[in-house]
Order: sequence, then C-alpha cells, then structure tokens
Amino acid sequence: MSTGGATALQQENERHYEFKNLTEAIETASYIEKLLDAERLWIANRSSWLFTSQSFLLVAFVTFLGFDRQNLGPWTIRILTWGLPFVGLITCIFVGLAIWAAHREANGLATVGAEVTEKINGIIKPLQIPLLGGYKGLRNRRWTYWLGEFPHMILPWALALLWVALLWAVRFDSSRHWPM
Repeated sequence: MSTGGATALQQENERHYEFKNLTEAIETASYIEKLLDAERLWIANRSSWLFTSQSFLLVAFVTFLGFDRQNLGPWTIRILTWGLPFVGLITCIFVGLAIWAAHREANGLATVGAEVTEKINGIIKPLQIPLLGGYKGLRNRRWTYWLGEFPHMILPWALALLWVALLWAVRFDSSRHWPM
C-alpha cells in the first residue's frame, strides 16, 4: 500500500482528530489524561524505589568501609566490597532504563493530549486550556517540561556514575589491603 512517500513518523505527526461535539472531545482528553497519569505514576514509583534502594546500599557500603573486618573471611570481604557497588550500579541502570521507557510513553501521550486540547480550544475560542505536550509548539511553557523531567532523567545515571567511581576506588585502594 503506497502512502505517497510519507514515512510512518510523518503520518503519525499528521494526526487529525474530529469530534462530533465538545463533550466527546473532553471525554477523549480525560481518557488520555488518565493514561498519562498512569505513566507518571510509573515514573514516580520507579524514582522512589531507586532512591530508597540507593540510600540503603550507600549506607551499607559506607558502614562496611568503617567496619572492623577482622572477624570476616576474605571471601566475605571480597563479596561485600565488590557486590554492594555492583548491585547499586545494576539497579541504577535497569531503573534508569525503565524510567526512560515510561518517559517516552508519557511524552507521546502528552503530545496527543495537547493535540486534542488544541481541538477543544478551537471549539471554546475565548477560553484557552494550556497546552502540556512534550514537543515544541505543543507546550505553552517548554522550560517547565525540561525542569520537571530533569530529576528522574538525570539522577539514575548520576548515581550509576557514583557506583562506577566507588568500584574504581575500591580497585585501587591499596591502603585497606583488601584481597583482590
């Protein structure tokens, strides 16, 4: 089936929404908002879980560093020295990817919601509902989007870098005489 040379992305970006009345448009916008709320809840839950797990892992690691290890065997020391940072790093990577996936879905839903809102705004002309889409032109204040997305998009990777630095420091810390 020929589409006249248009790519799938171009076709997706040229969606046209036709509603029979204002009620139908508002119901559609409400449904999209419910879906968007679910994605935002996934992001919030994943971020909360990440920061809780990372705080416990960091406290455990720091406590282990200051712990008297004379009663521990060399394998226990090795497992804890390498295991805690490794678990922290893996957790950051997987949760960071899961947050990124939910963010992409939420961004697409926000864009569709903004497109429907534009249609509603066309019907109720003097009153204008703010656009909250994820792309330029579909958001009234674009900077609010970036500042709102910053913590959960950056912090998992910043914590992952911290764990990489700790793994690097453990490897080259000869003052502790840990078995390597």
